[in-house]
Amino acid sequence: EIYGGVWTSQPLRSAETNEVDLYIGYGFPLSNDWKIDTGLTSYNYPETVVNTKTGFSTYESYLGLTGGNFAGFTPSVYGYYDWKLDNYTVQASVGYSLPIKQIGTSLDFAATYGYTANTGAYLSNKAPGNYWGVGVTVPYKLAPNATLTGGLQYAGNDENTSSFADKSYKLYYTVGLTLGF
Repeated sequence: EIYGGVWTSQPLRSAETNEVDLYIGYGFPLSNDWKIDTGLTSYNYPETVVNTKTGFSTYESYLGLTGGNFAGFTPSVYGYYDWKLDNYTVQASVGYSLPIKQIGTSLDFAATYGYTANTGAYLSNKAPGNYWGVGVTVPYKLAPNATLTGGLQYAGNDENTSSFADKSYKLYYTVGLTLGF
């Protein structure tokens, strides 16, 4: 199955910059429960200033194994490589969906752990690091090809963990609209 899309982050605070990502991928089944997923993502930051030029973009490829069903839990593991930043990431996730049939939705729980490291000169002063996150989302089907999703996420990393109030730990909300064609 071939897929593609646009993902964007439009922060409400002026201190954060916008992000618009384009992705395309291909997933193919290994069995009834497992599949291989591969693709490319272009990350675009139109408001970021780098060397007096506005706008920054980079691109990465990915390969992942997803699926299975272990007592309702669905695991995945992915590898990513950013070709411009010369950076690789390995990420493992697990999800669990709790149906709420009375209102036609579910509570979708997720936990993620990842490791990222720079292998080249672009970010040579950046040490390898770990990151993690947990969250819950509630998808609501608006139409056969449209789903509205709201969620609450908590994430952190080990770049600067000197105190709980550090910016390396974040609690944030998400709102999404998925359209299929």
